[in-house]
Amino acid sequence: MPITGPRHRNVPHDRRTVWLLPVSLETETLFAALGQDFAIAPEPLRRTVTTWFDTFDWRLYSRDFLLFHDQTAWRLVNRHTAEEMASLDTRGRDGWRFCQEFPPSRVRSLLEPLLENRRLLRLFRNETTSVGRRILNSDHKTVAFATVETHRLERSGISVPTLCLQGIRGYDHDFDAIRSFFSHHGIKEQVGPYCYFAQGVGSGGRAPLDYSSKFRPVLRPDMTARQAMVVVFGDLLITMQRNEAGLIKDLDAEFLHDFRVAVRRTRSGLGQVRKVLPDGATDFFRNGFAWLGEITGPARDLDVYLQAECSYLARLPEELRPGLAPFFDELRGRRVSERRRLVRRFASRKYRDLLAAWQKFLAAGGGSEETTNSGLPVNQLARRIIARRFSRLL
Repeated sequence: MPITGPRHRNVPHDRRTVWLLPVSLETETLFAALGQDFAIAPEPLRRTVTTWFDTFDWRLYSRDFLLFHDQTAWRLVNRHTAEEMASLDTRGRDGWRFCQEFPPSRVRSLLEPLLENRRLLRLFRNETTSVGRRILNSDHKTVAFATVETHRLERSGISVPTLCLQGIRGYDHDFDAIRSFFSHHGIKEQVGPYCYFAQGVGSGGRAPLDYSSKFRPVLRPDMTARQAMVVVFGDLLITMQRNEAGLIKDLDAEFLHDFRVAVRRTRSGLGQVRKVLPDGATDFFRNGFAWLGEITGPARDLDVYLQAECSYLARLPEELRPGLAPFFDELRGRRVSERRRLVRRFASRKYRDLLAAWQKFLAAGGGSEETTNSGLPVNQLARRIIARRFSRLL
């Protein structure tokens, strides 16, 4: 059985090891040698096509889950151990992208608190060919399974061959003997059960955990205030750029949310950290990002109301809930109009010129003009701002 599929059923497994196979080692040669030292029986040849999913911000991967569809079922597994946490038989249907679209099931109950309103995005597809042998003892009982799997990654043309040894509880001595056999044949590079996952994701131009909505700019205490603000504003600009395509395609509401958060933080930084950037540039970009906040606000407001629809309905007796339907239908219609307006503005020259000018300004280090605080160590400036805000709070 492929690692990416269900384990052998009705067999209590205890130990499992996966190695990366040397490219020069032929499967038949390996199994022929295995058959000289152990009694073996062939397993059926299997081919599995698997499509992998996660959210844009890696909500499953970051919690050690992987989700895939193998043409028969959705499967949620632990990415370190390959333990199947839940599965949902679908027989070819893999078109669901929001957890609310999944039928009531353990898969849905596990996904809902993790995904919330985020959409599942297709990461990559691979085909796995599995050639296996059962290893038998003198009583002709199965003591382990050895499976060579070749994972062919879509788009990249890369093939990753692995060997999985799956033991059966109570036969530890046999398991160790088989491990030793493979070691003597040069099979020593132990890997995770989904060692090809990062390569598969990379075939689509991404990398695991390459995006997070968390704001964590890398600053050093020896930076000047201007250097630090350029880093902060640069990180926020990257967040805007990363979310732009998903926002325009309306993949889910969080793309617009994360975009607006980055815009708001940029405006706050320009307003709160005074005399660091040149005054003319500060005023120009503050006005530009204020406009960007205005044009994205109406669509986001409607998203917030629509996401709370179930909460609003739950406040009413069941017999009164249909009365809210026309209200939310109207909101959905208004959202369509606002989204169209927003997409047109994102295609406008004003928007493109604003972001291009901001990127050029940051790439140049925030301008050459010296200001009152531009050369001040950032830790000193940060202490001043915090003390001032704390004083106002008191």
